[in-house]
Formats: sequence, structure tokens, C-alpha cells
Amino acid sequence: MKKAVILARVSTARQEEEGISLDNQIQVLRDYAKRNGFEVTKDREFVFSETADRKNRHKFNAVIDLVKSTEDIVAIISYRVDRTTRNFRDAVLFEDLRLDYGKELHFVYDRLVLDGN
Repeated sequence: MKKAVILARVSTARQEEEGISLDNQIQVLRDYAKRNGFEVTKDREFVFSETADRKNRHKFNAVIDLVKSTEDIVAIISYRVDRTTRNFRDAVLFEDLRLDYGKELHFVYDRLVLDGN
């Protein structure tokens, strides 16, 4: 079974209240992982509220570091593109994960999967 991490994030209390709540995201992402043959252990579910400001992205950066350093993690599963990439710097980071580290990026709501191809 392919191993993955789940990344569920909101940046404001307003987002949490307007339909993309963390509870909603995590359930959708777990279901997607199961349907698509991914193993996601509890310690690889990252659910947090954090701004996209570079100085305050401690949890986000920890997820990226884990994925880079763990060969058996093949994918990051997230709710929407905007839950992960909020600026050009993030887009480059995710492109590096895809091209340099061979990771897949799954954006469930957007029905988008990016891999090495």
C-alpha cells in the first residue's frame, strides 16, 4: 500500500466556520486516501490553523521536511490547492517535491493530481 500524508489547513477562524472546516477536510481526505489505496497513519495526519506568512509556517514546514526526508511517503493529500500553496514560494516548494523528490500531490476538491509526469 502506498504511504501518504494528509495536510488539512485553515488560516483564519472565518475559514473554519465557512464550510472548509478542519473536521470537514480531514474526513474528506481520509475517505479519498482509503478509496485510492493510500495508507495514512494518525501520526501522518497534519491538521492545523496557520497563516501563509513565511515567518509563521512552522507546522507547514515540518510537513514538507518530513515528506522530503521519508522515502516511503509517496504523496501529500490536501483538500484544495489553496490549502497548501498560497504564494509563489510555496508553488516552487511543491514543484520541487514533485520533480526532485518524486512525490505526488493530490488536491481532492480540485480533482487534481500532480506527479512526475
